[in-house]
Amino acid sequence: MATPQNITPIAQQNLLDIALQVCGSIEAVFLLAQANGIGITADIIGLNLLQAVTVNKDVFDFYKKNTIRPATGGLANPKNIPEKLQGIDYWGIEFDFIVT
Repeated sequence: MATPQNITPIAQQNLLDIALQVCGSIEAVFLLAQANGIGITADIIGLNLLQAVTVNKDVFDFYKKNTIRPATGGLANPKNIPEKLQGIDYWGIEFDFIVT
């Protein structure tokens, strides 16, 4: 069991990123959520999280040694996302697709 410590998430991090960074496995996401009284999809920015347990010490050591802090919560390039998707798959009857 790892010594409990506070973890401060960086921008665009989610609980899965934290689980990988501080526990060595995304399997620990449920332990982290339970230890911190939050859901696995909760917005964690601005929270001080309590570490749960190191699940995979090799991965944890690698991330720590190389100062890797995954942050997969953001979009790589939000300018490439269309404002509104078009086409019959995205139209709603009487909303975008008017039946006459």
